[in-house]
Amino acid sequence: MKNTIGFPGLGLEFTVNETAFTLFGLKVQWYGIILTIGIILASMLFYRLTVKREKIPEDHILNIALITIPVAIIGARFTYVITNLRDYETIWDALNIRGGGLAIYGSVVFGFFSILLYCKVKKLPFYKIVDIASLSVMVGQIIGRWGNFINAEAFGVSKNIKNLPWRMTIRENGGPVMTVHPTFLYESLWNLLGFLILYRLYKKKKFDGQICLMYVAWYGFGRGLIEFLRTDSLRGIFGEKLFVYFGLGSFVIATTLLIILLRKAKKHEEELKVYQEVYGSVENTKEEPSYTAEQIDTTEETNDGEDTPDEGETHGNNN
Repeated sequence: MKNTIGFPGLGLEFTVNETAFTLFGLKVQWYGIILTIGIILASMLFYRLTVKREKIPEDHILNIALITIPVAIIGARFTYVITNLRDYETIWDALNIRGGGLAIYGSVVFGFFSILLYCKVKKLPFYKIVDIASLSVMVGQIIGRWGNFINAEAFGVSKNIKNLPWRMTIRENGGPVMTVHPTFLYESLWNLLGFLILYRLYKKKKFDGQICLMYVAWYGFGRGLIEFLRTDSLRGIFGEKLFVYFGLGSFVIATTLLIILLRKAKKHEEELKVYQEVYGSVENTKEEPSYTAEQIDTTEETNDGEDTPDEGETHGNNN
């Protein structure tokens, strides 16, 4: 299918074919190519920050990528199908992902839990990893939304749209011209701005998990507002725009948690500063006491079952 897409206020017009090329009779769509590019770049960033910066074992990161990417795609498809059941007559129609239909929130939620389970089993720093995964997801979203541009989809409408200098026109296969909001562009730019801000904050974060919460809040707020304009929104049980509530609801919850945890982090920093002023360096308080096997045996023989501590023994928790 060929689509003519224009931006009259900017003097731009493009004619794009949804099919990039045909290989052995199979049509390869631009949408799939663009999504793949987004996934590759997101994976490269994820690898660089986890392995190179955080020194997490490479094998675990590759395993997470190999597990999370297909699970996220399944989640995206599942969420889209479950909210559009009336459009699918058979299970095969639902499984035919080439027919289109992915929901980004489904991929985020399914991907989140796949990382959680892997980290729990392998005893990896989940919050540290999910911070980096959030940045990586944003890269994928920034690029992936341009697949909607090629397909002339994910657009919106409003009353005063014809007065906007960045308004977009769409003509599918020579049909009537529609004037719409380029909501795919709004979301791509919103994620780009969010990525630049969060990547900078990542180096100065106060606690692990902070960047993930900020991503949920940032994306939820932007997606919730953009969803008001879209004409192809997924609908809930009662016909309401599902991702308006999901987006703005996640914004409120994530922001609340951020405020609480940032206050705790600030309080901890203040307590640590006071401790340093009184007792000096706190580096030694973070170290676990070390004993040799001979010292342990000697201690047991000396105490004879009593609880009297040695001179060098200390009590209390090193928080």
